Amino acid sequence: MTHMLLNGQAMKAGLFHHRLQGAPLVRKTRTAPCHRALLRGVERPAGREVN
Repeated sequence: MTHMLLNGQAMKAGLFHHRLQGAPLVRKTRTAPCHRALLRGVERPAGREVN
């Protein structure tokens, strides 16, 4: 099984969430307070540690 991290419109109640219908949810989680999610273009999410 391939796992993927979702953010933005693919998340629950997002515009594209319906495309995941029937896919199993592995778990919900949160980003650690010392990390920030960044968007580098439409298809390149990234993260970095902040102090």
